[in-house]
Amino acid sequence: MGATASSHHAQCVLGVQVEMVFGQRPYVGRVVSWEAFPEFGHRIQHVVLFEDGTKGDYSWGQILKGAEAFVTTRAATGAPAGAPLLQGGGAQVAAASPPVATATVGSMSLGVPASFANYPFQAYLGNDWVEGRVVDREVLASGDHRWRVQLLAPRHEEVIWMDRAEFLKQLEMHKLKLRLNHPARKLPTVAPVRGLRQPVGDDWSTTHPLVGNQILTHLTTTTEDARRRRASLSAAGSRGKSVTTPIHTVFIEAARGIGPSLECWGRTQDDLDLSVLFIGANVVTEGAFAHELPGRASKRGRGFANRLPTTEGRAPPLASDSSFPGTSFDSPGF
Repeated sequence: MGATASSHHAQCVLGVQVEMVFGQRPYVGRVVSWEAFPEFGHRIQHVVLFEDGTKGDYSWGQILKGAEAFVTTRAATGAPAGAPLLQGGGAQVAAASPPVATATVGSMSLGVPASFANYPFQAYLGNDWVEGRVVDREVLASGDHRWRVQLLAPRHEEVIWMDRAEFLKQLEMHKLKLRLNHPARKLPTVAPVRGLRQPVGDDWSTTHPLVGNQILTHLTTTTEDARRRRASLSAAGSRGKSVTTPIHTVFIEAARGIGPSLECWGRTQDDLDLSVLFIGANVVTEGAFAHELPGRASKRGRGFANRLPTTEGRAPPLASDSSFPGTSFDSPGF
């Protein structure tokens, strides 16, 4: 459950108090050490010493869940769920570690959102709609994104690439011309922390291809607040406006690794003192796609429904192709 390989983060949670439930009784403990396991990709287990003298090993995600429980159960009645404050460890690591790494990462696969597994994708090629299957999303070293589509009937086995703007326009045309809903968004839910500095060492990089991307996500803290409000309204018999779970935008400022080893660190844009750690490519591709859909829809102008895509089948370009169109999140042309 959410094990990190970042020693920076492991150092930052040393001393953090957690509350874990065993049976029906809560036990309070403190993170006292950590250990990385090379045979499991250097994933880290954090050691907690409990008040009764026993110890337990926990992942990063489990530690943050326990830290939230410790903060929340000791807050004033009715207070919102609190994110743990990490301090001391972050400052020590920052002072002892080299500057943020700038290692170059080549093109990398993010995979595709789960909702594409059964989505009846069709590409408008020339003057025809062609069935296809979305098989990958690739991020180039430049930060540009492209989608790989394997065509089906009547152009079996042919593969084409679409840049991000082109791909999203195809999805819009599905909705407007074919009456197909967009693939479902699946937002990740992550635990935030307060006061954590930008990670250093451990191959963390501010020039990673994913730096600058924006991710839509739920936070465990505000999700819990929404759950409590719904429960309170239900108990009071209220039939007023429903309580929705808040959605937050996270700006990626540092990243490391690729694929299952990918980790991205960023801050929430509605509270820059809150940061989150995304572990694995799956949560990143889900959150990035969720961010793109509403943004693209809001840019639709009058007459959009009559402008069909102009995609043509083409062989996949080389990953190092410098002429690939600039369709990064912050590109003025996107």
